[in-house]
Amino acid sequence: MAKEQPKKILVVGMGWGTAGFLKNIDSNKFDVQVVSASRHFIYTPFLAQNIRKAANIILKGEDFKDGVKFNYDIIQDTDFNENTIIGYETDYNYDYLVLAHGAKTNTFDIDGVYKHCFMLKTDKDAELIRDNLSQLPQYSCVSVIGCGLTGTEVIGTLLDYNKFRINAIDALPRPIPTFKTELSDFVLKHWRDNLVNMYMNSKVSSVGQKHITLSDNTVLDSDMSIWCGGCKNSILTDQILDNLNLDCKKGLPVDSHLLVKNTSNVWGIGDCAYNGWPSTAQVAYKQGGYLANIFNTGHYKSLESAPKFSFDNNGQIGYIGKGKSIYQSHYIKGGGKIVYYLNVFVHAYNSVTWPMKRSILSA
Repeated sequence: MAKEQPKKILVVGMGWGTAGFLKNIDSNKFDVQVVSASRHFIYTPFLAQNIRKAANIILKGEDFKDGVKFNYDIIQDTDFNENTIIGYETDYNYDYLVLAHGAKTNTFDIDGVYKHCFMLKTDKDAELIRDNLSQLPQYSCVSVIGCGLTGTEVIGTLLDYNKFRINAIDALPRPIPTFKTELSDFVLKHWRDNLVNMYMNSKVSSVGQKHITLSDNTVLDSDMSIWCGGCKNSILTDQILDNLNLDCKKGLPVDSHLLVKNTSNVWGIGDCAYNGWPSTAQVAYKQGGYLANIFNTGHYKSLESAPKFSFDNNGQIGYIGKGKSIYQSHYIKGGGKIVYYLNVFVHAYNSVTWPMKRSILSA
């Protein structure tokens, strides 16, 4: 009797959701394949600090896990009736599909953002920003638009250059809104102490080559502008939503088992999926690990008996410059130089290979 072929799990994307899935999936039980436009996984929590000191924060797909096949291609369309996704190079069939292709940066259709702002999504973006910063003369003005965790860490790294005038701009009344108010206030004081120009409650109406215009018609000089806005659906996500007759501006709607609505064998994890969880690397990684366990234990065959995904937050941590960091969890919160050393430990612990750990520690 011929041996039954293992079921094929096709994973789309190379981000934190995929990392969590591949680390935990039993590749001896399944034919696991990845399709990604990128050949690398990027350790994104260190991207902001990488705009000053270059650390090796990328990992080749093939180095993720033995027994996994990697296909580098751009997905053009999906055919859920035929269990097929259509790539630029070829078509890929599957028994089970895991969508983990992420999201794109949301510019809110503000005039000039794409043309005049730098963005920070990849290691190449960090390298480009680093090169441009190195060419700016002393006392040049650098503007950071969007003061969530990424923008706040970018400002912190700019402070370490000790050469720029810095504008911190956000439409919300305080930075890092996902952190407790006390830590936002800690950051604001840190910025004041280091002469950062703060424009909270300030919407940007347009961005030019050397200036930024706010909605109240205030014009700010800016030699270089870095956009750290939020996320919105990628072209692929919108196409999938259309194919499934779904309408959701925040991603692919998934249930408590991460199954995409209107499907029976398609799951969504990470920034491309939506069910109210925050769009963070930690959430995506835990979703990937959870889903791998669903497959390893056989629960994917009958999700009614499967445990539901629940997010246990390990806390949030971020670098704010001058050797200081902030941290909060369910139980504790704080900021300062001692927390900075915790931040270094967290990056070293979470980085996925020993060479990456050494590179981050030495940066």
